[in-house]
Amino acid sequence: MAGSLLARNRNFRLLFGAGTLTNLGDGLVVLALPWLATLMTQNPIAIACVAAAGRLPWLLFSIPAGVIVDSADHRKLIARTDLLRAGIVLTIMMLAMNQDAQGAVWVLAGLAFLLGSAEVLRDNAAQTMLPSIVDPQDLERANGQLWSSEQLTGQFIGPPLAGFLIAAGIAIPFGIDAALLVLAAGLVWMISLRPKPRVSASFRKALAEGIIYMRRDPLLLRLAIVLGIANFIATATLTIQVLFAQEVLALSSFQYGWVLSVEAIGAIAGSLLAARFISSLGTQACMYLSIAAWGLGYAAVGVSQSVVTMSVALFFVMAGAMV
Repeated sequence: MAGSLLARNRNFRLLFGAGTLTNLGDGLVVLALPWLATLMTQNPIAIACVAAAGRLPWLLFSIPAGVIVDSADHRKLIARTDLLRAGIVLTIMMLAMNQDAQGAVWVLAGLAFLLGSAEVLRDNAAQTMLPSIVDPQDLERANGQLWSSEQLTGQFIGPPLAGFLIAAGIAIPFGIDAALLVLAAGLVWMISLRPKPRVSASFRKALAEGIIYMRRDPLLLRLAIVLGIANFIATATLTIQVLFAQEVLALSSFQYGWVLSVEAIGAIAGSLLAARFISSLGTQACMYLSIAAWGLGYAAVGVSQSVVTMSVALFFVMAGAMV
């Protein structure tokens, strides 16, 4: 039975509950944060900086975060980073209540960078901890259940709910996210694991080993470069996507949230069909077609002034991204 793992494994149940809460909060913030930036300024460069600041830590800190996670107590690290994220989000909430303050958008960019940095640590630790919580034969099922929960709460429920809440007050989604993060930290703290042996290697040595390993693997290095470029372009488009929705399509926050939900449906469709496409067309052909889907999809959004076109185009963009 699909739910049997949740029923019989207390630790996984706690991790699943914490992940569901944090992903719901992330779904609220993914819409509320850029929307708050547009309320502070209409300068596209400043809005772009807010969006980019949240993604920049993944470029800067992914390998250092891996080194930290290897030598840390995963349970304590996840709980503490969730509490740290709650504090950052509460600060953003207070900033949202005083968004007319001079230079507020640049403070928001700094807070987005701190929030993204904590997220890098948290997500790395959660992925690394899963094999110590479930048996090897349950790992695939556990990953599937966590991913399904992430998509449902973070992509389907979160953005439309954030759009509804923003209509009542821009600070509300951030307050709810902070509360969800505190609850998630409590659930993770209740997980019981065997003590982890300490790693004796120094941080600098482990970091150097990770960088050297990636540089010596041609395929891994090429994939890292391609994905880095792709994520850079995706972040660039996301920074102006909210302005396009507001100024060209005249969408409300609630309507824009539903556009993001259609985008999430595309992600799920792509993930479900990926294996079939790859077996029929081959890996390299699917990579080329996926990149073509991104380009054509964003081009369709750019030349159109229709919310339907934008929704359909983003559906195929995300489907291609998942493939």
